[in-house]
Amino acid sequence: MARPATNHETRKAEIVAAALKSFAVYGYEGTSNKTIAQQGGFKSPALIYHYFPGGKPELFQACLDEFQPMKNFQEVIEKDFELPIEEYLREVGLNYLKMVGDETVRSVIRLVMTEAPRFPELGEILPRRLVPLLVQPTLFYLARYSSQHNLPVSQPMALVLQFFGPLFARTLLRIVGANEAQVMVPFPSDEELVETLVKTFLHGFLNQPGEEAGPKE
Repeated sequence: MARPATNHETRKAEIVAAALKSFAVYGYEGTSNKTIAQQGGFKSPALIYHYFPGGKPELFQACLDEFQPMKNFQEVIEKDFELPIEEYLREVGLNYLKMVGDETVRSVIRLVMTEAPRFPELGEILPRRLVPLLVQPTLFYLARYSSQHNLPVSQPMALVLQFFGPLFARTLLRIVGANEAQVMVPFPSDEELVETLVKTFLHGFLNQPGEEAGPKE
């Protein structure tokens, strides 16, 4: 049984929730202890500094660490390591698109894209969350699969980028509000995109130069 949260932990969680609302409303630059206190209904902005003496960078990191859509995504892909590779990649792709389909997630990504040039710490904080969230589990799965099936992997990070690249592109199109009328071709559904991506990725991954087609059982 999980232990009950302490008053300290409960208050920190309340501050993080209020900070997330403030970042969504005022952006990174416009967020302050005062705006967070207003969003959370706290009497004193000084309370926030007591729990987060590192200021906005520490608070933004805490928001990403405790962001429920990201935690949900991480739980899904880390519990599915025993799935066959096609099913695993399909789960990763669909759950990633589900995560970035959340408007709050898109607002955070939009915030980083627009404000990182003025606040370089944002460009450091987001990767600290995304690497363990996306990169490490996928690297682990592909490395283990490659070892089990004697597949050569000289550039594992290139594989991760090849898989997530189209998913990142889909995210960007959503953020900028692109629509079918603008590109003059119909957009695939999330399911169609992921199905095509998985098949294309596996065709290259399982049929590398110098290797027999498919994994060695």
